[in-house]
Amino acid sequence: MIRRKTVGLNSRNSKYLAVLVIGLVGLSGCNRMADEELCERAYQHIFELKNSDQPESVKKVKADQSTDTHLEFLKACVGKESEERIQCFLSSTTTHAISECKNAE
Repeated sequence: MIRRKTVGLNSRNSKYLAVLVIGLVGLSGCNRMADEELCERAYQHIFELKNSDQPESVKKVKADQSTDTHLEFLKACVGKESEERIQCFLSSTTTHAISECKNAE
């Protein structure tokens, strides 16, 4: 008589399953959070869009005056916003399109 070993969810199998699921979620890019470099790029892009009609001298003054806003944006973005949403910001060509990214999730 041949005995088959049944494969159930014992603790060893469930550990492998958990590792597999975590790995697949990580590989899919789902829920990946933006890092500082990506958030910095987003801030610069948004700043340029909002001030695109301004002369360079005015942009420089506004950039110097927006240090607190810049830091607040990074604080709210790094590790808290999804990469997907930040990529949406970066691909936007208008401030209206950026507001659509905010409403996407």
